[in-house]
Amino acid sequence: MPLPLMYDNGRGVEQSDEQAIVWYRKAAEQGHANAQFKLGLMYGNGRSVEQSNEQAAVWYCKAAEQGDSVAQLSLGAMYQKGHGVKQSDEQAAVWFRKAVFWVRKGAEQWHAGTQYNLGLMCARGQGVKQNDEQAAVCFCKAAEQGRVDAQHILGLMYKNGQGVKQSDKQAAVWFHRAAEQGYVDAQHILGLMYNHGEGVKQSDDQTAGWYRKAAEQWIADAQFDLSFMHDNGEDVEQSDEQADDLCHDAVEQRNADAQFDLGFRYEDGWCGCGVEQSNDQAAVWYREAAERGHEDAQFILGRMYSYGRGVEQSDEQAAVWYRKAAEQGRADAQFKLGCMYRNGEGVEQSDEQAVVWYREAAERGHEDAQFNLGFMYEDGCGVEQSDEQAAVWYRKAAEQGHTVAQFSLGTIYGNGRSVEQAAVWYRKAAERGHTVAQFSLGFMYKTGQGVKQSDKQAAVLFLKAAEQRDTAAKYSLGTMDEQAAVWFHKTAEQGNRDTQFDLSFMYDNGEGVEQSDEQTVAWYREDAEQGDEDAQYNLGLMYARGRGVKQSYEQAADWYHEAAELGHADAQFRLGFMYQTGCGVKQSNEEAAFWFHRAAEQEHGVAEFSLGFMYKTGLGVKQSDKQAAVWYRYAASQRDEDTQFNLDAMHEEATVWFHKAAEQGNADAQFDLGFLFGNDKEVRQSDEQAAIRYRDVRETAEQGDAFDQNKLGLMYARGHGVKQSDEQAAVWFRKAAEQGNKDAQYNLGFMYARGRGVKQSHEQTAVWFRKAAEQGHAVAQYNLGLMYDNGRGVKQSDEQAAVWFRKAAEQWHAVAQYNLGLMCARGRGVKQSDEQAAVWFHKAAEQRNVDAQYNLGLMCARGSGVKQSDEQAVAWFHKAAEQGHADAQYNLGFMCARGRGVKQSDEQTAVWFRKASEQGHAVAQNSLGLMCARGRGVKQSDEQAAVWFRKAAEQGNVNAQYFLGLMYLGGRGVRKSIEQSYFWSNKAASQGHEGAQKNRAKLEWRCNSPIDLHFS
Repeated sequence: MPLPLMYDNGRGVEQSDEQAIVWYRKAAEQGHANAQFKLGLMYGNGRSVEQSNEQAAVWYCKAAEQGDSVAQLSLGAMYQKGHGVKQSDEQAAVWFRKAVFWVRKGAEQWHAGTQYNLGLMCARGQGVKQNDEQAAVCFCKAAEQGRVDAQHILGLMYKNGQGVKQSDKQAAVWFHRAAEQGYVDAQHILGLMYNHGEGVKQSDDQTAGWYRKAAEQWIADAQFDLSFMHDNGEDVEQSDEQADDLCHDAVEQRNADAQFDLGFRYEDGWCGCGVEQSNDQAAVWYREAAERGHEDAQFILGRMYSYGRGVEQSDEQAAVWYRKAAEQGRADAQFKLGCMYRNGEGVEQSDEQAVVWYREAAERGHEDAQFNLGFMYEDGCGVEQSDEQAAVWYRKAAEQGHTVAQFSLGTIYGNGRSVEQAAVWYRKAAERGHTVAQFSLGFMYKTGQGVKQSDKQAAVLFLKAAEQRDTAAKYSLGTMDEQAAVWFHKTAEQGNRDTQFDLSFMYDNGEGVEQSDEQTVAWYREDAEQGDEDAQYNLGLMYARGRGVKQSYEQAADWYHEAAELGHADAQFRLGFMYQTGCGVKQSNEEAAFWFHRAAEQEHGVAEFSLGFMYKTGLGVKQSDKQAAVWYRYAASQRDEDTQFNLDAMHEEATVWFHKAAEQGNADAQFDLGFLFGNDKEVRQSDEQAAIRYRDVRETAEQGDAFDQNKLGLMYARGHGVKQSDEQAAVWFRKAAEQGNKDAQYNLGFMYARGRGVKQSHEQTAVWFRKAAEQGHAVAQYNLGLMYDNGRGVKQSDEQAAVWFRKAAEQWHAVAQYNLGLMCARGRGVKQSDEQAAVWFHKAAEQRNVDAQYNLGLMCARGSGVKQSDEQAVAWFHKAAEQGHADAQYNLGFMCARGRGVKQSDEQTAVWFRKASEQGHAVAQNSLGLMCARGRGVKQSDEQAAVWFRKAAEQGNVNAQYFLGLMYLGGRGVRKSIEQSYFWSNKAASQGHEGAQKNRAKLEWRCNSPIDLHFS
């Protein structure tokens, strides 16, 4: 044996790559073809030399030119891949053909090595037409001559049925022959075949024997598999020590299965395996395995990031690892990733992407994913709404025993499809303990829907649900049972407000129970303490009247106040009355007016009349006949006789008395008359009158009257009666502000904010807004809150922003109420509370704040912070939509489409989608495009569909991009264009749209290659 080979293989001398390359180089430089090939191989693999494809190609070329067929094959492969040489299919073919010539010659002489090489060339299609059958023939000839690698490959071909008829038995024969010659990969595979009884009789003893042979040659997979057998004592001695040693040997070779197993051992604290429980170490080894593509490790690592076990909690990292496992087809990872997209955890929220991953998992039989996909179809989230598709996926999950899916399928059948099938699926869910299904099936028995009517069966099912603390079942059991009060008690004791109120009513009126004011109070109190405004108001009445409790106007006022804060109009009026009379509270006309105002805004007739009276008399408010007339008019419209009388008198007299007072020189009357001329459509204020007013105001302002100094500043700011001057406006605002006039302080702050008449300064703005705000100026309080919110002129502080928004909100500043609602919803600066968010949104919405109306609609639709009500959601969406809120218009259209809270109407759906679309709402534009394409609610028009799809697509709407691509593909509404179809399909596909990805692939096939498609 030549000396280089001896050093290369460690035959007769100590193995040494360094010495081998020295002697290969000497021989190669003397023209020895095989040495040139070997030297090229060492450069290619970086053995004892710096890896270099270029040098490998140089030496392969030298050997190839001397007719070395293996070098010719290798050089051809390098040209084919562009490794070390410029890529060239032509040069690759040249060298493959040369190799074939020499290989065929050797093969014809039954030379095993050349037969093996010819087999490789046939299998790869190098220099010859690819042909697995011919490859198998060549490998068989080489294998029969004892060529070990040919025996191994022939075993693989029989195992996979590639070029030969599939046969585990024949595969085992050839693996056995290669394994007996020491071919390590064959030894491991043969161990696997004995383990599973494939082609051989199952034998743990043979399995362990072949695993051991491969393990002794440092095959990591074999080491790991053998460690598993020692762990479990499978026909080998059970030995934690042996298992641990073998596992660590495999780990040292970076075997992913072993790394995963070691991670599992650390996580589980496996007794006797030489490790202590450590989530940190578990995460380390799971990561090692995950980075090598081990899908179980990727999934578990994602879960560890999700829960912060052994790693710092990170939804973003959890999503990364779930995605890697999901892309390998792991269903539970696909489901988790879908959930993360649904909730916007670690990824940008996307119902469309959630659907994609739910579908992947669902098609692999994941029952939770099937249920979630059904829910997405039912709710129209991320997919077009379809009860039919929802039912398909609910059924798949239900047939696997998914209880909630069984219930949901029952509900779909119950909504006008088949009450008999509804009963079938409710029964399945009920038998698995689903309380709402038990209640629903009970209701069907009670009413005889889908089943034979039976109060007995209904009671049995209601009882089962009631015993699981289902309040609705207890309530229903109460309504049909002689022991109604007993069941109402059970329900009420769980905090059910409806039942508590019913029970208090029963005690109040002696229906079904002995009348008891004390019990009435007890149940009102239970409900009131949970925040029910009706119960709070009624409890206030009980204290005021001394029924069931010691009479106490103070306690009555406290409970009225609780209910009033929640918007209860009667409580607001009674609280106002108590302040007006000083009954139970300190007398205060100002507080009385405040609460009358709150109740009046809810069209409380008596409160409207009372507020009109306070404006008429100037009690608690600045006297104003104009405002008195407004509120008397509101009350009169509710047919209140006293109010109509007062309104008639004022209507005739108001303007007359203003004119008389003005003519007598009364300055206030003159100003008020100026106000009337400025605001009444029937009269106009003349320039001459404004100039006279300016002179009067200036005279008193120069005498130091702060009120008129502020007025004078306003006149300069607006150019009323005097030449407009921001500088003079700022001068007079400052004079008044320094005297403590809160309006002037606010106005001066505004001037600093805008840089009008003074140098712009956010810091000075904050100074003057604060002064005004501390005196109760609502607009200043709101603006100061904004400054804290944005960190302009003050240090950013969510807490301080919330404080000032609240102060303004409590003075009925609508935008402050809305902003405070947002902060409660998001937990910014205040404790997160959907209930409080809803309270403030409601207050702002009642003042026609469009964003509050929209958000309140969302909360009603979702049941967030308020009782779920589609009808209320529609009402608030409608109010916002009529004010031009695009999202509200779209949502109102959606509710019309689904028939939620409103009669289903495609025509109304189209009306509202169009309104939103005309404001640039991309989702609405896409939806309107679909309606035009299908002729739903509008005249069918592909042209109009394409118009709206394009508008949405240009805004990045992925579904619209997909649909527009289809329109171009079919020439619907647009001129047919493969290029434009590809353009839009590619945009949608790049955003992860599954249908678009499939469409893009088809288009690429039709155009041969996406490289040929060029778009500007």
